[in-house]
Amino acid sequence: MKKIYFSLIVVSTFCIGCGSIPSCDDKEVTQLLTEILLEQSKTLDAYDISYSSFMTNKIDKEAKKINCTNKLILKETENFSIVKEIWLDYSARYTDDGMVYVEVY
Repeated sequence: MKKIYFSLIVVSTFCIGCGSIPSCDDKEVTQLLTEILLEQSKTLDAYDISYSSFMTNKIDKEAKKINCTNKLILKETENFSIVKEIWLDYSARYTDDGMVYVEVY
């Protein structure tokens, strides 16, 4: 949990539209996803990370939370050939103090 909290502090300055529900492909959300993944696995530093095929699975208007799926694409940094594509499930929401909170499942 400390790792996720640290990532939230880094992204808090980018909060746009606080109080609303972020979308699956918001820049703040994808930046935070990348930071969380890099913190969890240092071996990902060797790859260019990108995302595609964003899907909204569920919107909880009461909790102001969105559940999403996207395709994580890992490419070699030198020739940009695709090494791996992985489906990634996550949720995103704005906290009461305007920071972005992302959970990866």
